[in-house]
Amino acid sequence: MKFFHIGDLHIGKQLHQYNLKEDQEYILNQILEYARQEKPDAVLIAGDIYDRAVPSAEAVEIFNHFLTELSELSHKTEIMMISGNHDSAERLEFASSILEKERIHIAGIVPKKKNEFIKKVVLKDSYGQVNFYLFPFIKPAYVRNLLKEEELEKRQKRVDGKEDDLDNSEDEKGFTYDQAVQAMIAREFINEQERNVILSHQFYLWQNQEIERSLSEIITVGNIDSVHADCLEKFEYAALGHIHKPVKVGKDWIRYCGSMLPYSISEAEQEKGIFMVELLEKGKKVSIKTLPLIPLRKVRKLEGNLEDILKEEKSSDFVSILLKDDEELLEVRQKLLEVFDHILEIRLHNSYIRKIYQEEEITLKELKPLEIFKQFYQEILTKEISQEQEAILKEILEKCEDK
Repeated sequence: MKFFHIGDLHIGKQLHQYNLKEDQEYILNQILEYARQEKPDAVLIAGDIYDRAVPSAEAVEIFNHFLTELSELSHKTEIMMISGNHDSAERLEFASSILEKERIHIAGIVPKKKNEFIKKVVLKDSYGQVNFYLFPFIKPAYVRNLLKEEELEKRQKRVDGKEDDLDNSEDEKGFTYDQAVQAMIAREFINEQERNVILSHQFYLWQNQEIERSLSEIITVGNIDSVHADCLEKFEYAALGHIHKPVKVGKDWIRYCGSMLPYSISEAEQEKGIFMVELLEKGKKVSIKTLPLIPLRKVRKLEGNLEDILKEEKSSDFVSILLKDDEELLEVRQKLLEVFDHILEIRLHNSYIRKIYQEEEITLKELKPLEIFKQFYQEILTKEISQEQEAILKEILEKCEDK
């Protein structure tokens, strides 16, 4: 069984002020060409199809063209996709029943009732059956009622139906991302005698592993959206989406394929690609090969003096420029645009700027949290904090100190 693992298309996304329509079509055509050459049994798309919950007409047209071309390449290739955190689950799943007849399987909405389960697509090859589980992005709130109802039933059975003996205090507690995802996978019947693949769009981590996240991703404080990847051990392969950098999660067969293009300056020079995965018979090692994606325009970081940077060859790449000149510079942008026609940002970091940063750092270390916030408030809003606001802030800081 051979399949492609792609994800985080983010169709319709802009890079700073630049429309990426041409760049995205260029990459999608490369994926189509790989499909023509390799003739995969399936193509798995791991969420974030669009960059917005309500995509533009242009974005829908781009994906519609890609999907049509992909489905017409072969009468055997099955296409499977799930919603990511950027997608509208309901919009993505629209007309899914009709598309199913055209070998396009979409899971946008998560199970919310006791008789609903993760969408499963079954394919067969010479080694037998392969079960593909299409698990869309979830937040704990999406499945809280379902999980609480099922947990309550389990507890009722444990006390032989004596509801009065139940401690209902747990019902008021919410689920974490980890608890919600683990519980949703645990309620599935997964036949471990067969080969199983999961398509999922969450932030999985393996034990103490740290994964660097890109600025184009939605990042939560303290990684509260993280999920322990041990819940994926029943699967032969986990095709993950959400992280924009290709990365393994603990095991070789638990992988993020990354986004198809660099979508932020933090992804500059990052190599992009898709995975071609081959499953042999049960128990055999999974074969995983990277098929590189070459962008129409790279994202690059340049730094140095203006004179040296202007000596670069003319380029249409997206560039972030850090200038280190100490002398005053005039008409900088106009000069740089003669060499680079897709400038993302121009920053200055010379000896004067470094001195200011050092002085500010020393000053901040000497100030108390209240004074730092008051300075920040004034710089951002160009006015002083009111006495009422200061009193509220003092109360909050005191509570934090008590903890």
